[in-house]
Amino acid sequence: MKRQWRRAAIATGLLLVGACVSQHAHREITDTHPGISQVATLEPTPSYSGYVVEYASDALRVHALVAIPDQPMPKHGYPVLIVNHGYHPNPPEYGFANGRNDRPGDYYRDIPRQFAQAGYLVLMADYRGHNTSEGYAFTQREDATRYYARDVLALIQHLDDIQQADTRNVFMWGHSMGGAVSLRVLLDNTPVRAASLWASAPRDALLADIGSISTPILLQHARQDHAVPYARSEAIVAALSSRDDVTLLAYDSTAHLFRDQHYQRALVADLQFFQQFRID
Repeated sequence: MKRQWRRAAIATGLLLVGACVSQHAHREITDTHPGISQVATLEPTPSYSGYVVEYASDALRVHALVAIPDQPMPKHGYPVLIVNHGYHPNPPEYGFANGRNDRPGDYYRDIPRQFAQAGYLVLMADYRGHNTSEGYAFTQREDATRYYARDVLALIQHLDDIQQADTRNVFMWGHSMGGAVSLRVLLDNTPVRAASLWASAPRDALLADIGSISTPILLQHARQDHAVPYARSEAIVAALSSRDDVTLLAYDSTAHLFRDQHYQRALVADLQFFQQFRID
């Protein structure tokens, strides 16, 4: 199965180059395939141990958070959740908190915590031009999500290098702009078993292309979302109208990122949805 992941990723035509392995961090990745290295270890949290990896995407050096659950590892490794974050008004400041580089930053901090607590190994790419990742010029492009998706696809190519990853069970979560990134990744026929998109914000041009996606999708959106209209998620459902494995859950709220009881309900819905498609 792991070889299938590598073939699927190579088919995208991404350019990958080697990177040096950090000499100061506890190594959690293999040295079998060049191109990814662990460059920093993060402070432990109650639900996961985290580190930062560097890899190449279109010859740019891009970074990602890796969160390993602090619980016994299943026989085949932890199921993987690829998290695609939303828009940041100042991309180099993404992941910073109180002036300190502290991925993923306060806005998304609880997302890897919650999913790691549920037993998922979480991968969260900066995207090019975000935090310390190279390629700031791409953040100014009208079609930036197209390139962010390439960064996620490049990260997927290295799943085999993460020792604890169960590459039979890979899922995806995207919020806002990250929903558009997720849809672009799914268009590449990457074998993600299921995806959840919160308050997704695809543009019309992308909506016209997503009809070929075959991945089961759960959409969750607040009806009175103040940032991305609920109609955007309705448009995704319409674009995938021939499918019976696409679900839209609506919440009576104005929150763009769910809060309080809606947040907990959405997390439970995601975990129940993913469970339907997991391989034991």
